[in-house]
Amino acid sequence: MKHSLLIKKIAVLAIMLLSLCGCSSDSETETFTPVDAPDFTLDTIDGKEITLSGLKGKVVLLDFWATWCGPCKQSVPELVRIQKKYGDKGLTVLGVSVDTAARTDDEQLKKFIRKFGINYPVMRDDGVASSAYFGDSEFGIPVMQVINRDGKIVKVINGFTPGVLEEIIEPLI
Repeated sequence: MKHSLLIKKIAVLAIMLLSLCGCSSDSETETFTPVDAPDFTLDTIDGKEITLSGLKGKVVLLDFWATWCGPCKQSVPELVRIQKKYGDKGLTVLGVSVDTAARTDDEQLKKFIRKFGINYPVMRDDGVASSAYFGDSEFGIPVMQVINRDGKIVKVINGFTPGVLEEIIEPLI
């Protein structure tokens, strides 16, 4: 069982390493054989616990981002719009902030959420989610994992280009 989980994590990491780019406004979409999305549990900035496996049956757009990243800021209005449009149809956007507490404390993160009208859960990564998805490797942001209703990663989106997200999400809904 542990060997099988390790192989799946290595496969996810290998795919991620091949597709990752730095913080950029150009998006690259990678399509690959679906793999199980690594599970994690994090608290939202408001204190609610979210476990990814608890969202099985929904389409999940998992967004790794930071408040200081320009393309991340550009993507937020589209993520807000997509959550509003497809949330009642089975989509959950999850924002995983990779901001360090030293750089952006909880109050600053909450201020950012209010300023941008973020209508989806935002969690501060404590290393759990990023380690599950990227291991010890460096990764560029924004990077989004599109997870289907069966809990499989079906696309990885590096960077941000307006309109790309909806084209990917809509067929899964």
